[in-house]
Amino acid sequence: MSSQAEVPIDAEHIDKAHREEEATEENRPDTPRATTQELDPLDLEETSERAKEKQKQKQKQREPVLLNRQDGFVPVWEGFLEWKDKSAKGDDIRMFLMACSTTPEECHADTWPHTLTIELTRGVPMRTLQDWLGRNSATLCSFSPAMVPLPQDQDQDGGFGVDAELNPVNYAMFCRLLMEQNLFATVSWVTPFGVESKTILLSSITGMALVGGVFPYGMPELPVAIESSNSNECRSVADSLLAQLLPPDVVQCLQNLTHEKRNMVILALIQLRKDELNQNQGKRGEGEGAVGSSALQGPSTSYDVGGSGSASVMYGGLGNNFGPVQGSPTANLLQSLLR
Repeated sequence: MSSQAEVPIDAEHIDKAHREEEATEENRPDTPRATTQELDPLDLEETSERAKEKQKQKQKQREPVLLNRQDGFVPVWEGFLEWKDKSAKGDDIRMFLMACSTTPEECHADTWPHTLTIELTRGVPMRTLQDWLGRNSATLCSFSPAMVPLPQDQDQDGGFGVDAELNPVNYAMFCRLLMEQNLFATVSWVTPFGVESKTILLSSITGMALVGGVFPYGMPELPVAIESSNSNECRSVADSLLAQLLPPDVVQCLQNLTHEKRNMVILALIQLRKDELNQNQGKRGEGEGAVGSSALQGPSTSYDVGGSGSASVMYGGLGNNFGPVQGSPTANLLQSLLR
C-alpha cells in the first residue's frame, strides 16, 4: 500500500527534476554567449578572418561592374600611376588603377613595374594620334580606378598612399586635365632589352576615361602636329592675293620672313590702310571743289620699306590706292619689321 502511494510523489519529483535539468543545461558555462568578451582568443581570430573574407567577397562582386563594362576586356595589370608635379605647387597625383585589354598576351604586363611614373607632353589632333597608333601597331589598354584594399590589408610601412574615396576623384581630374589641356602622358621603364624607353602613351579622348597605347619593347618617336594641307592651301591663296596688291620686291621681302613676323607685317599694312582712309576722310571736305591732275592720278608715295640696306620701294599701295602715312606709328613699325 505504501509503495503504491509513493508513485504520484515520485512522478512529480521526476518531472521537477527534468525541468531543473533543462534549466541547468541552458546555464552551463560552455554554452555560446552573445558577447565576444568571453570568447577564446582563437575564436576571436577566426571571427575576424571570416569578416575580412566577407568584405573581400563584396569587393570582388563590385569589381566586374567597374572593369568589365566592355565585353572582351581582361584585367592585365594592377598598380600605381604617379605624376610628380615639378612646379612650385607640388601637386603630386597618385592613383591605384587597373589596366584591361582585349589582347592581354600582347601587353606583356609581366614586364610592367608596380608603379608607373608619368611625364606630360603636348598632344596632337585626334586624327594624327589614331594614324600614329595604327601605323605603329600599338596594343590598346583601358585604365580605370581599382578597388583600394582595406587599411588592415595594406602594407604596414604606409607605402600605399591612396585614399579609397579620393582615388576615383583623382582619376577623373587627371582625365579632364589631359583632354582640356590637350596633353599626353608617357610612361617609361627598362624594357626586356635592358634599355630604358617610353613604353606607354596615355590619352583621354572624352575627358572621362584613360586609354593607353602600349609598346612593350619601346615606343617609336612620338607623333607631332603636322601642318595640314588646308593650311598650306590657305597660305598659297594669301600669297597670290598679296602678289596682286603689293610690288614684287615687297612680296619677296614678306616671303623671307618667319611665319609670325610675316603675319605682323600684314597686320601693319592693314592698319596703314586704315590710317590713310581716316586721313583722306578728314581732307575730303577741303578737296571737293578742287579737282586737279594729282587727284585724278591718285596718291603716289615714296616709302623706304626696309630702310638702309633693305628693299626700297616706290609704290602706290594696295590696289593702287594705298600709300603709308609718313611718320605714323604703324609706318615706323612696318619699317622695323621689314629690316
